[in-house]
Amino acid sequence: MRCSKQRALSLIEVLLGLGLTTALLTGILCLYLHAQTHARWVSAMLDTQDQASNATALLSDAVAHAGLGGCQHPPWLTPLESRTDRHLTPVSDRLTVRSAAAAYAGVLAITERRCLRLDNNADFAPQQSVILSDCRHAQRLMIATVQQQSAAQTLCFTQDFLLPYSTEAQVSRYQQRVFFVRDTGRVNASGDKITGLYLQDNAAAAQEVVSGVSAFVIRYGVLDAGALHFYPANAISDWARVRLLRVGLLLTSEQRVLTRLPQQLCLFDVCWLDQDKRWRSLWYADMALRNTGV
Repeated sequence: MRCSKQRALSLIEVLLGLGLTTALLTGILCLYLHAQTHARWVSAMLDTQDQASNATALLSDAVAHAGLGGCQHPPWLTPLESRTDRHLTPVSDRLTVRSAAAAYAGVLAITERRCLRLDNNADFAPQQSVILSDCRHAQRLMIATVQQQSAAQTLCFTQDFLLPYSTEAQVSRYQQRVFFVRDTGRVNASGDKITGLYLQDNAAAAQEVVSGVSAFVIRYGVLDAGALHFYPANAISDWARVRLLRVGLLLTSEQRVLTRLPQQLCLFDVCWLDQDKRWRSLWYADMALRNTGV
């Protein structure tokens, strides 16, 4: 009986095989980690784009409906105004938008010096602030009582009418919306603060409407000699002359997804350097005032 001879692997061959296997596994692991990093980066980019779109839609709607629906604005109703919150980092604007809400009711008759009868196109309640307007004159009033009837409702106010309004007048809810950026009170897994865009509607408590907004900077287009010139909020002396808002937003991802610190970012002439590795993007949009009252 003859035994077959088999050649064993040498130590060098074993080590060479282990080295090649290790290099292959290392390459696969690097590709996997890179794919994960890329996926987090893409997800953060898409999230910030969605946040920017949501914020733009919200702001555009408010700006488009500012004022009295194309009627002449009384001196007490400035469709919008703003100021800059310099205590924030980065610096952000605080935009106030005033308007007559879309829901309104037509005046059927003036019954007393401070009471009138309306159709039932809109629901009103005591202590609501409303605007009585006939597109030539307007007055802001506070509702004292509401009497509901089958085909009409009677409102009485806390003050008398300043003018003898006709049945061409309408009553709308007075709406004041304030948009601003602030700390949400939340932090991410690395302890970084999360900011957001907030909305305060009339006297209600401010609500976070879009998360991830870190800066909100506006340049205001003023019509002068047939041309628009853009200025920051502190340079506007007559807000009734503003015709266009050029809005800049800084969007920040919730988690850190970058492998190195990004470069300096600027919204108009407001610039800063980031201190973490979160994804950030800049977003600009022009928003026109439709109801300028001229």
